[in-house]
Amino acid sequence: MGALTVFGLLSALLGQDGVWLWLAWIALAVPIATVVLFLIRPRA
Repeated sequence: MGALTVFGLLSALLGQDGVWLWLAWIALAVPIATVVLFLIRPRA
């Protein structure tokens, strides 16, 4: 998860093309989606 976040941050900072920006959005959305899924998931 950490490596994915670092990749997303670096690709957002260094990538100027459309593909890199889309990869940054996806890479940074995965950890946020994971946190949201764990927050709304019912606990046993």
